[in-house]
Amino acid sequence: MSHAVITSILGTLLVTHGQGDVPCDTNFGAACASSESPSLLQLGSQRSDSFQSMDAEVEARGELEFLRTVIHLEEALDVPYDTESYNKMDIFYHGKGSRPAILLVHGSGGDKAKMGLLVGDFSGLGYVVSSINYKGASDVGKAIKFLKANAGKYGIDKDKLGVYGYSAGGRAAATKALDPKSGEEVKAAIIVAGGTNSGVKQIHANAPPFLLITAADDPVVNPAGSMNMHAQFQKLGCTSELLVFKTGGHSPQKKENQKEFLTRCAQFWETHLGAPAEPVLLEDAVSV
Repeated sequence: MSHAVITSILGTLLVTHGQGDVPCDTNFGAACASSESPSLLQLGSQRSDSFQSMDAEVEARGELEFLRTVIHLEEALDVPYDTESYNKMDIFYHGKGSRPAILLVHGSGGDKAKMGLLVGDFSGLGYVVSSINYKGASDVGKAIKFLKANAGKYGIDKDKLGVYGYSAGGRAAATKALDPKSGEEVKAAIIVAGGTNSGVKQIHANAPPFLLITAADDPVVNPAGSMNMHAQFQKLGCTSELLVFKTGGHSPQKKENQKEFLTRCAQFWETHLGAPAEPVLLEDAVSV
């Protein structure tokens, strides 16, 4: 089965309770596997407004449960990546092979489980995905180092690791992406609602590619921070993309924006981490 058909099946993950622009009547979790179904990146979303809301956490569990009925996806939960008891990660991987990986860093007051919708999105595209609990940027670096040290165990290409951070997690992810210790380097970073003017001070000519996403009406983190970071990246000749939604507040990935949001994220990862191998369909998973 082709990658187009796989993403067509995964596209149903963006549909809740029979709502949305699907060409068949289906409830959430029931695959609409026709090749005419909309792909993951063609659908607008009917999800909760925030990836970190309690509703989003419940939706994420349902989506991951469904995803496991379609593709071979293994998980390692509450894996300690450091001696601190709080520093644990969930890892979702595909078995054999070597794939690009993405580390998810939640916002203030969040939890690794509340990034589950993105786990489903990025795992469904074929990436290894990890979500962490952490307390600061140094912990993000420790998590990166752990994934690289255990690349063989989880089928990770340790030279193709990206980091995604939301809000306070965006600032922590950006800090580490711009100032890594040995073994903590990343190939690319997506920062959502987390760009700050202070981040400009850390920017240098050898920075990895950045995608900065914000909303013009964000009342929590001034969107000017992301804009200024982008301008400074460009001034130094660095690779940087800026996506500013007109509305969305502190959750620029809200329903009305999710089609473009997911499309830009997927394109950015593919450009800078490389396209991963197709996920292994469950019907072929016996050989994994």
